[in-house]
Amino acid sequence: MPGYSRLFRRGATYYFRVGVPTALRKAIGKTEIIKSLRTTDFAEAKRFVAIESAHVDARFACEWNKLNPVSRSKTTLASLSEAEIHRLAVEWFIDLEKLSEDWWAMSGSSLERDEISEMVSDLRTDEVVFSGGNDHYRGDDGSGDLDSFLAERGIDVPEKSLSYQKLREAFRRAVDRLGGQSFVAHDPQWRDFFAHSTPPKPVQKSLKLGEFLAGFLKFIKENRSETTFTTYQTPVRIMADVLGNETQLAAITKNDIERLCEALKNRPKNAQQRYPGLTTQEAIVKAENMADTKKLGEKALENYFRNILAVFNYAVDEKFIGQNPASFRTLREQFRCKKKAKKAKFTNDELNAIFHAPLFTGCIDDERCYAKPGTNTPRRGRFWVPLLALFQGVRCNEACQLYTEDVKEIDNIPYLAIRTDLDEDEITDKRLKNKSSIRNVPIHPTLIQIGFLDFVASRRFDAKSPRLFKELNAGKTGRYSNPFSKWFGGFLASTFEKKPKATFHSFRHHFRDALRDARISDENAEALGGWVGEDEEHRHYGDGPNLRMLLEDLSKVAYPELDLRCLYPREKGKVI
Repeated sequence: MPGYSRLFRRGATYYFRVGVPTALRKAIGKTEIIKSLRTTDFAEAKRFVAIESAHVDARFACEWNKLNPVSRSKTTLASLSEAEIHRLAVEWFIDLEKLSEDWWAMSGSSLERDEISEMVSDLRTDEVVFSGGNDHYRGDDGSGDLDSFLAERGIDVPEKSLSYQKLREAFRRAVDRLGGQSFVAHDPQWRDFFAHSTPPKPVQKSLKLGEFLAGFLKFIKENRSETTFTTYQTPVRIMADVLGNETQLAAITKNDIERLCEALKNRPKNAQQRYPGLTTQEAIVKAENMADTKKLGEKALENYFRNILAVFNYAVDEKFIGQNPASFRTLREQFRCKKKAKKAKFTNDELNAIFHAPLFTGCIDDERCYAKPGTNTPRRGRFWVPLLALFQGVRCNEACQLYTEDVKEIDNIPYLAIRTDLDEDEITDKRLKNKSSIRNVPIHPTLIQIGFLDFVASRRFDAKSPRLFKELNAGKTGRYSNPFSKWFGGFLASTFEKKPKATFHSFRHHFRDALRDARISDENAEALGGWVGEDEEHRHYGDGPNLRMLLEDLSKVAYPELDLRCLYPREKGKVI
């Protein structure tokens, strides 16, 4: 039949016919394949012959590869990532779509206009076969096309493997797309692929877990704060211990995560310090032998599991895997704290005791003898940092690392520039928690009354050190907050017979509650404290609150039960 070398009519019925290459006749078992299309309608016959041609050509390609096994190096893939599975299915889909389009373009040259119009509708081809079939054609689960595709490319995926099952499902979805099924709801990934689409690039080779974890920690170290990097080190170590560094990242399943979760629950508390040099499993066994029942607390478990989720989310984002194996509700529920403990705060009596301690009212010195009453009233970092935290809401590290030039003034409004660089874009060793931490905060009137600006003015004459609190040193991690927080814990122990549950960070919680008591808007409160709001989209609109607005709100922050008159400058025995 002109234009259709594989289509012929016998009587009123159309048939598909193709000769089998000589070399393949033994494998196929025939010299010629003839199949009734069981239709007398020419338009329907054109559709059916295209389908049969695609299947037969795929079968021929498969048999050719079997005859020439040496000509192609075969790659065995027992496990594939979700992204690679999708890529292979899309590659096959585009090739078949192109083949179909070329076939119609070649055969359509001898057709009349009305016949070409019919062909346009026929681009939804394969609907008959792949939507479940009719009396003459059965549905297809994708196995035949998948086997032909893998054989043609020299890829061996064991039929009983999970990857094969997922590949077959992906091919079936591609078949749905070819058949014109409603793929928007079923699988929106196919929406943008057609005959002339560029196939997706192969995803990166599946990594071993150890390689991936090393890359993840490097990313965190380079792009997140030191504190964030530290919080990931222990859960990453546990993941490597339990799952194994040599394990393929893409092969990790929910069962593996459940095994990891069980190890988390049984891991001894402070295992790295109490059982140095032991893996997680070894520490668990040794703790059991020693009847050590101290396990990780509920909050620690929740934090560790949240970090593990984040690790696998990163793997998904980087296209190493297609689905997070830890992202199951049943797993998350195991580690969700049943009762959220409120953050401890100082009582009014404790606050007064802190700011009436010898360090603030008179001590021998603010070094080793800060707790001993004396006639000196040194006003340096240990004096100002707690006050800045209470009245400005700054974090410990934000206060300790301030430079003198970070105290600035605009329109007669003095303010703190919480930032990592300096005016000339000079790079410093300062660190902030996140981008929202960068802010300009007016200085609270109470601090000015106590004498903070006078202290700053005196520091501007120091040409040797640009730091506001030059005597405060950074810890081993480079953060100034670590040694200061440790010192503050000792300060509390020396001030109270029974050390409070509250810590230095509690000052920031006092500040947030004072903002609520003053009915400060969430936007202004976030601007003052450097908090990340639930809806950051509004931050992109307008200039945000200005310094004068923030000063008006900050001036409302008060602690009525706190008596700081002992800190105000005195002149001839009177408070100024």
